[in-house]
Amino acid sequence: MKKIIFMFLVGSLVLLSACKDQPTDKSLEKLSEEENLSVEKYNAYVEVNNFMEQRFYEVLAYYYKGFGLDKDIYSTNVGSVVISSVSGTELDMFLKNLQVYTKEPTMKELDVAAKELEPTIVELIHILSDAEFYYDSKNYVDDNFEEGRKLHTQICAGYEDYEMKKEKFTNAMKKLCYEQTQKDMQNYIKNNEHIKACSIRYMLTAVEMFDELQKQNINQENILSIDQEKFTDQYNHLLQDINKLIDRVNDPSNHEKTQFEKNNFRDFIDYAQKTKASAADILNSLNKKDSSLGSPEKFYSNVRTMIYYYNRVVYFSDDVKNLNYFPTR
Repeated sequence: MKKIIFMFLVGSLVLLSACKDQPTDKSLEKLSEEENLSVEKYNAYVEVNNFMEQRFYEVLAYYYKGFGLDKDIYSTNVGSVVISSVSGTELDMFLKNLQVYTKEPTMKELDVAAKELEPTIVELIHILSDAEFYYDSKNYVDDNFEEGRKLHTQICAGYEDYEMKKEKFTNAMKKLCYEQTQKDMQNYIKNNEHIKACSIRYMLTAVEMFDELQKQNINQENILSIDQEKFTDQYNHLLQDINKLIDRVNDPSNHEKTQFEKNNFRDFIDYAQKTKASAADILNSLNKKDSSLGSPEKFYSNVRTMIYYYNRVVYFSDDVKNLNYFPTR
């Protein structure tokens, strides 16, 4: 079976349950076909997510850096402003992936969320493209920023709508992933593939911490406003998980690690430890009430880099059939 790209809570696709009766060759063929269609559709939705989290995030970040996203505040100081947009080719590919909501098999909540997301994000992409043309052409010189103000209002309103639709899509994706993720981890343990199980568990815990800090809008300036009780509880789980992972990796009787491409696996373990260390620095900041001791940005960076190297392990370990990609943050 194809490797399944993972998304958020790192779940593979929920596959059809096996029948109690011994299946015939034809039913096996049908099941395989349905599984492949499910994998293809799921992977298309993951590509939608990756586009929003990476490429489109970059486009929005450029605009935010230049003008912000408050419709009541518009700056005419455009000397160093850089505006980016989504190309026609990128949009076509995005829509090809997004429009799988019309295809079988049905993924009810996800299909509904994708259909609702489509007009909102397409309109916002087009407005941002208009803004790029407007500023690159310096048309604000001709109309004294009149069109720029209109575009800013439209972008801010479109962004608010987009964020709501995007959240509905990602929540549906998480829900689909969660149950199967737990099953996958149980299968790893059942098959004595403890390094795989511990790696997934550790990344899940790190991502939970990452998402909670993002939810609280934590950065270097407000690090001391972190919910310390919640962070401490998550850190304790992270500590337990990294210890279990390192114990499995260092166990001389465990030959599971020989399956993995060694260079990227070494870097994955290195950044798993750096992720724990940067979380410890944050906890130290909270305990000592000293914001200089920890760095949320360093923690965010380490989590992203850890996942990057894990995905390289997956990519370069083709002989391992039950490894699956983990989502970038």
